[in-house]
Amino acid sequence: LLKQINPNVVFSKGGYVSLPVVIAAHHLKIPVVAHESDLSLGLANKISKHYAKIICTSFKKTAETIGKKGIYTGSPIRQTNNKTINIETNKPILLITGGSLGAQSINKIVWEALPVLTQKYYVIHQVGKGNFNKNIHLDDYKQIEFSNNMQELMKLSNIVVSRAGSNAIFELAYLRKPMLLIPLPKGSSRGDQVENAKYFNNNGYAKILFQDELTPESLLKCINSLYFEQNEYKNRLNSAKIPNSIDKITEIILQYSK
Repeated sequence: LLKQINPNVVFSKGGYVSLPVVIAAHHLKIPVVAHESDLSLGLANKISKHYAKIICTSFKKTAETIGKKGIYTGSPIRQTNNKTINIETNKPILLITGGSLGAQSINKIVWEALPVLTQKYYVIHQVGKGNFNKNIHLDDYKQIEFSNNMQELMKLSNIVVSRAGSNAIFELAYLRKPMLLIPLPKGSSRGDQVENAKYFNNNGYAKILFQDELTPESLLKCINSLYFEQNEYKNRLNSAKIPNSIDKITEIILQYSK
């Protein structure tokens, strides 16, 4: 396929399906630019490092560990689609998302906590495809399976509960949204979300609640604490100056395409 397409450059986001493309591009002398979203290199990018011209990183620390091929760019943030969502409420808006597929372990606890949560917050809950709970009928609660308009939901929200995938948390940081992170535990993944969440927590950008400590009570306590301290988190996120790296990554891709 690469012989047929004959591209000037290959850009790899580091998923496992990208690895054969990277190796093939190297053999065809097509320059490769890669990007690593997480704090530590995934297996595909550990191998791609030997074939790529450069690896862009979301975290500054990651670029330092890579060496001369590493360059800190930040995380690419999607452009707003300018669709407006109107929710009429006098309550603060709480967005809860488990990623595009949802997170059953989070959903279950949220549903148990909802009677108390909706007393104080208007809750938007992204439950994941096929996870819609038809047994819940509460005012100030909106559940959606999936949204192509997540950035608008993020912008609309006062605080957010999320998994700790790099793309999501950098988008929230870019929007200066106070966040409670419930990382996917090691064992269900390579532990990258735990590393990401700890980094954000240690820098004062987010609160963290580990899944093995997740109960309706601990969730409510952390959400209320986050809301009470929201201005402190916003101030730290403002000071962090989280970049949108789209222009910088594009510049690097164009440089190697020549």
